Amino acid sequence: MISFESLDANMYLCGHTHDRTVNNWINNRHSINTFVTGIGWPENQSGQHVGSHTYSMYVLNLVANSVDVYVRSTNDGGSFLPDFKIYAADVAADSKKLIFPIKAQETQTYIPLSMGGNRSAKAYYISKSFMEYIKGYIKKITYIRGVVEKLIEIDKNAVFDNVDIGSDDEDNDEILYNYLFANVSNEVDDEIIEIVKRQFQNYDDLMFNMFFGFLTQLCQKMQEIFIEECGENDIVRFHFRFLADKTNFRYLSLCASFPEKINPFDYDVSEIRYGELIEEAYETGRSLIYSVNEGLAKNKLKDKWKNFITVVPLFDQNHYTKKRINSNSKFPYITFGVTINNEKYDELLYCMDYFGIKEFLEEVIEEYLQIFFIDIDRFCLWAKKTLKCGGDN
Repeated sequence: MISFESLDANMYLCGHTHDRTVNNWINNRHSINTFVTGIGWPENQSGQHVGSHTYSMYVLNLVANSVDVYVRSTNDGGSFLPDFKIYAADVAADSKKLIFPIKAQETQTYIPLSMGGNRSAKAYYISKSFMEYIKGYIKKITYIRGVVEKLIEIDKNAVFDNVDIGSDDEDNDEILYNYLFANVSNEVDDEIIEIVKRQFQNYDDLMFNMFFGFLTQLCQKMQEIFIEECGENDIVRFHFRFLADKTNFRYLSLCASFPEKINPFDYDVSEIRYGELIEEAYETGRSLIYSVNEGLAKNKLKDKWKNFITVVPLFDQNHYTKKRINSNSKFPYITFGVTINNEKYDELLYCMDYFGIKEFLEEVIEEYLQIFFIDIDRFCLWAKKTLKCGGDN
């Protein structure tokens, strides 16, 4: 039945077995399901049913690698009706059918979670509840992307209202308007782009304040959208850190968002040095979850927290090069993280890893930097001088 040189079958329809059990056999190379099709159980001498007469219908979805199984059994009146007794799982009863893979060895029933170093990903098996969570997550991250576009439009208006690109000439205003709003910046020659760029750099305080506000609001919007209802003692913290010390490679809090009832000073973002999961996330280009990569973390998580995800978005400017005598070393300027104090939010971290929160942040930050010509190195110097950073939690 399963030999590559013979039938190489994935399904076996077996009749008259007097059995309603579907048996699945699988190894690393092959799988086969034994689908029960028989009608059985004779009546006794008094004409009473010993058991229900049963048959099944099978709908093969070859492209989708699945088979739908519909079971029908007789009632006391001898009529065939849908038989739900065989549907052990709620999801099967809800859809009024059983669903099996045709080739089980080709079916991935888990999502891979990123690991640091050269270790292979860990598997998180998908449940019905997690499938529902995934659908909600995708809707929410799509909504957040729309919110980002609105935040960028607000900052474009702020620049147009507050930036003078050189003179009172209406043509200059038209150039700035077209650059910011009319989607014709690609039609502006390089000389004009350089003029706009130089003028923007004359407004460092405005530009850096806007970028700081953008990242702050991004954390706040994630808090509002991802965490619609937060338990009384639950904390989910979204935050950015920045490279504040290029000698000892210390990262300080840039911005963070907390549930409204939480005192931020009790759960402020701690200062950390480059290494462990940040270093692994940067060098591997992966978002890393603490519980999945705990073996790489020498400094264990404080008791007030249960888990976190570390992300280093690899947009073009997020690389500081430390020049050394014999070699150069690179470090990220900005990192992102989400910290939780309850395991029920683990699935948020799993979705962020699997569905690419790193790539999402890279895209939106890169878009912002390219529009407003933000220099990340100068921004970090500004943040160090301007913001009150710190914390020990």
